[in-house]
Amino acid sequence: MKRRSNLLSAEVGLAVALAIVVTAFSVDVRTDEQPGITARDQPSDPITLVDLPQTEQWAEVQPETPRDFDRPPIPVEDAGSIFEGLITDLPRVPESISVGPPDPPTLPELPTLTNPEPAYDENRVFEIVEVMPELIGGIAGLQARIVYPTFAVRARLEGRVIVRFIVNADGSVSDAEVVNGIGGGCDEAALDAVRSARFTPGIQGGKAVRVRFAVPITFRLR
Repeated sequence: MKRRSNLLSAEVGLAVALAIVVTAFSVDVRTDEQPGITARDQPSDPITLVDLPQTEQWAEVQPETPRDFDRPPIPVEDAGSIFEGLITDLPRVPESISVGPPDPPTLPELPTLTNPEPAYDENRVFEIVEVMPELIGGIAGLQARIVYPTFAVRARLEGRVIVRFIVNADGSVSDAEVVNGIGGGCDEAALDAVRSARFTPGIQGGKAVRVRFAVPITFRLR
């Protein structure tokens, strides 16, 4: 019973809702400006179509660059003049070339080298020269002039005395001195014998020069 009452209430409510909807669609809508004229009856403004002029656009046209294969070929007779204008620093090749042996090179004159002769110094003393002095009579002749000192004989003194001296350019002896003596009067006897000796002079550069020389003198008892 209760279920049936609910179905009835639902049907009544649905009917009332339908009635309200139908009433709402049947009411005329009116405007305030023109009463009695509905919105559907208002006239609309006519639409006018206007033709607009077409805008012209100017584009800058670049000149067409000719391609290499479109250019006309250069005449053969003009090609040489073109290259001559580009190459200006190259030497010109002579039209005729003479073939023959080359000219000998010109050598600069060399200065003449001279070997000036050194100034001769007569006071210079040489140690070694081209031709050494020689004792005239030899060592045996020098020993024969030795006088054995009496003191050395009594003291049975024997030995060797070395005398150093200078042989002059004329063969004479100067500046004699004993560099190794034995004493007992033997050194003085050796100096006297050397000072009285004569030599052939030493030769250097074709000239007689002074040469330092030395000789040994032996003292020996028989």
